[in-house]
Amino acid sequence: MYCKTCGAANSEESNYCYRDGTSLTGSSSLNRLQVVNKETNFCPLCGEGTSSRENYCGACGHTLFSLAKKESAAAAIESVVVPAKNYSFSLSSFFTNFTKDRFQKALLPAVAAFLLMIILSFFVSSSMNQYYDSLFEEVFEMSPKEMAETIAEETGAEIKAPGHLFGFTDVAMVSHLVPPTYTINAEGVLGYDEGSFNGKLKIDSSSIILLLLPFTSLFVAGILYRRYMNDQSFSHFLTAAVSIGAIYGIFLCVFSFFSGFSYDLKVSEGGDLFKASINTSYFFLAAFIKAALIGVFASLSGMLFSLDYRHITKHLEQLIPYGEAAHQGFSAFIRSFVLLAIIFIVIIGTKLNEWKENVLDLSYMMDLPLSSELLEKTWSFAAFIGTQLGALVYSMLHFTPLAFKMNLDSIGSDIEIHYAIFGGFQDSFGGMTQNLDVFFDMNNIGLYLKSAILIPIAFLLWAGYSLAKLKQTNWQTFVIFSLVYSVFTAVLAAASGTFLSGSVTAEGDFDTQQQALNYTIAVSSIRVLLLSFLMAGTLSFAGSWLYKFSSQKKRS
Repeated sequence: MYCKTCGAANSEESNYCYRDGTSLTGSSSLNRLQVVNKETNFCPLCGEGTSSRENYCGACGHTLFSLAKKESAAAAIESVVVPAKNYSFSLSSFFTNFTKDRFQKALLPAVAAFLLMIILSFFVSSSMNQYYDSLFEEVFEMSPKEMAETIAEETGAEIKAPGHLFGFTDVAMVSHLVPPTYTINAEGVLGYDEGSFNGKLKIDSSSIILLLLPFTSLFVAGILYRRYMNDQSFSHFLTAAVSIGAIYGIFLCVFSFFSGFSYDLKVSEGGDLFKASINTSYFFLAAFIKAALIGVFASLSGMLFSLDYRHITKHLEQLIPYGEAAHQGFSAFIRSFVLLAIIFIVIIGTKLNEWKENVLDLSYMMDLPLSSELLEKTWSFAAFIGTQLGALVYSMLHFTPLAFKMNLDSIGSDIEIHYAIFGGFQDSFGGMTQNLDVFFDMNNIGLYLKSAILIPIAFLLWAGYSLAKLKQTNWQTFVIFSLVYSVFTAVLAAASGTFLSGSVTAEGDFDTQQQALNYTIAVSSIRVLLLSFLMAGTLSFAGSWLYKFSSQKKRS
């Protein structure tokens, strides 16, 4: 039996609705009372956030619904005074929410997120290593283990088969943007000659697509937390997200000490001796900071999503001041970057399929070996490269050039090349990149990249249009919108670059040689931050004027 006033389901034995008291036995009471719909998602007494399903405030117990005569219901609604939004968020409320109980409640979701991330990293690592093992066997006609056993039999030395250079622990660390450092130490005696070799290489090349591993895990953790803690205020969300991020960061910090690759080799025969060791290490402090930051953002996104399982940042308008501006800034960034990445993935995947067909024809004609794994990973490879390339190009669309820099001691000078979408190539030697300019012009690459700027322009104009439609056109709104958009764009620029630095020292009986290398291919994140802020502010303001112009045109 359903109440004709509020629609609540009641048992067949009920005479009155358990929710609003409406008579279920006759229609006379329907003319007397009617529930007045709520016009706000906040408690009118204390300002705490509420949901449409709640009849009483969970913070102070104040009733959230009222009854009125049916014939005067409309008048009652008109007489309701909707209080100004009380977002119940401040720094004091944020810090007071840090309690032992809340921290304990965040422990289970953080543990679940970490375990899920490890499982996902293991599956990704297994897939990658299966691919590389297949290529290795295709080329050498034996596995790495079989090769080690063959060398051991031929030399009589004890050589153990090395494990995978990039295992699931490395996937877990790199997915959190933590760069690995490789060190190699070797020394030996051959006859009367004695020498040593020491090398160190740090590779900071983040994978944008691998960020989905920790983000997905922590996103689920945010949903899991809200399932057991029915919090509604943003200060509670943020406190829980910080707690989950801190716990998750501690776990990854400890995990970093057990991550990486390690291999030792010792060969001794007669008077000759050779010893070598290769190790991978990760900076534990970087692991904690980056994992904690990712944990806060991803788990907070999960909590916001759990409010209705349809939107994420859309809820910010009801939770924090200038929440709609923050939502529009994040949405404009995500929509434009995802669209650009999809375009690159489709282009690269299509080209790879064309190349694959040509390679298949050539391999059949010339009886060449071809790994089936290589053919099966076409779209996986396209997704990896397309996302990475899309991130670089998206940063460049904000009038910031891509810089290639290399310093090698043996060269004696720096090599520096810049490419700007609207300026072409420039190099430190003068005229060195003329052929690249010609190649880009012949294949219309420059034209395509210039056309790509229409993607962020369109979404930024639409964001300004949407803000004006909601009557939010003051300067503070545009500043918040531009700041949110520029921060995420700058973070993407920093994450998409490749930085490599290394040094080698070789010592012999008579001399010592040293060599250093520094290599960079990246977009300046500071410049992206500033220029994207100006670009977002200008275009969003223009979008608001488009709305005003279209509104005036409709009225006229």
